[in-house]
Amino acid sequence: MFGRFGMSFVLFMFLVGCSTNRDPVEVPSAEALMGGDAASGEQVFLASCAQCHAITDEMRTGPGMAGLFQPEGPTRPAGIDYGDSLPTGQPINEVNVAQFILEGGRGEIAYMPPSHLDTQQLADLIAYLKTLEK
Repeated sequence: MFGRFGMSFVLFMFLVGCSTNRDPVEVPSAEALMGGDAASGEQVFLASCAQCHAITDEMRTGPGMAGLFQPEGPTRPAGIDYGDSLPTGQPINEVNVAQFILEGGRGEIAYMPPSHLDTQQLADLIAYLKTLEK
């Protein structure tokens, strides 16, 4: 029916369509992420993050965010230890957290979808996350 070439072409087009290659995400600078408003960040968290993350150390689809910016990091399930790093292996800091939020990614716990927050929303969210202690 299709022949070998036709079937190969269909398979190729299917694989291209399933590709995860996206345009690179522009991550704001550390300076742009400073000075956010924690109260506004709480609203961003509730609208964009609370479906999967708690503000405590409670595990939902993703880990609780309490302690994210503390030296020991957030509480993770038994057997999962990123140390003081994100699932990407990058150290936890404002820019790397913003990048993970924007790009999403897969860790040992779950897949986090990419986000479309703007720079101010990210700055506010990070200011809020910094208030969450264990």
